[in-house]
Amino acid sequence: MTFTTFERFVAMLLLAEGFALVFLLTGAIALWAMHRFPAKTPYPDTTLVPPGSRARRALLRHRSYLALFAGTGLVLALAAGTLMVVLTWEIPFVPLWWVKWLVILIATFLLWGYGWLTLLCLRAYFASRAEWHANLAAGGVLKGLALTGHQVFHDVAVADLMVDHVVVGPKAVFLVNVAVRSKPWSAKNAVVKMLPVERQLDFGVNKEFEAVFAATRRVTEMGRVLEKLLGHKSRPLSAIVVPGWETAPTEAGDHLLFNLANLSSLLSWAKPQDGLLVEDLPAINKQMLSMARETRPV
Repeated sequence: MTFTTFERFVAMLLLAEGFALVFLLTGAIALWAMHRFPAKTPYPDTTLVPPGSRARRALLRHRSYLALFAGTGLVLALAAGTLMVVLTWEIPFVPLWWVKWLVILIATFLLWGYGWLTLLCLRAYFASRAEWHANLAAGGVLKGLALTGHQVFHDVAVADLMVDHVVVGPKAVFLVNVAVRSKPWSAKNAVVKMLPVERQLDFGVNKEFEAVFAATRRVTEMGRVLEKLLGHKSRPLSAIVVPGWETAPTEAGDHLLFNLANLSSLLSWAKPQDGLLVEDLPAINKQMLSMARETRPV
């Protein structure tokens, strides 16, 4: 007794997806181990984090998983095509009709899951790429502040949080965080505003509090670090950068609002009461250096 056309299709689908699933799981475990335990740099004491390092690591991780999904699709296609040609031998039994349709149902669910995971990974890839580009651009603008005697650090870890950029100077310590938001066509002329009372960002088409809430937590944690380091209260200034949007001037509130075009005016917002003592700067710079070390750059 030989396969009917339908039975050949069911067997081909089951075997091809089995091969692809083994390939996918093996590759996923290997990639997880590679990204979870990256190689350590032999020069940890002199390696600093470049701008956008965290976003770049996420970008590389998503890119490798997209390559894995593409390879899985290729294995699935090659296995299915090969099995359709060679799967002609006799079998000693004919599966029950409900077994065939159960296999079809399971195979369809696996294909749906494969497509869903691929779309999620593709979406995360574009989001991490946009974040990386935005942090590179913001880091380039802030790098110009080094000409005025300021120190700029990137991806500074404080408690369980990450500050995108820290600017240390005689006037103040600035915590600069980048909020990457896609700009819909309906909001091409929208101007982002800071709502200090509501502690929200108004994008014209919607309001959100996530960026302001996260910036507030970072200021609080960094303030605790500086107070413990210096022995007196020193509250850093917070700035939120929204690349690709027009921003309204900040009038009040705990956070400054910028885009890439006006970020260079950051230092002009420091007030006399925000000034640091001369003897504070070496200790702060040393602390920021220790918090911005890059031990696993890849």
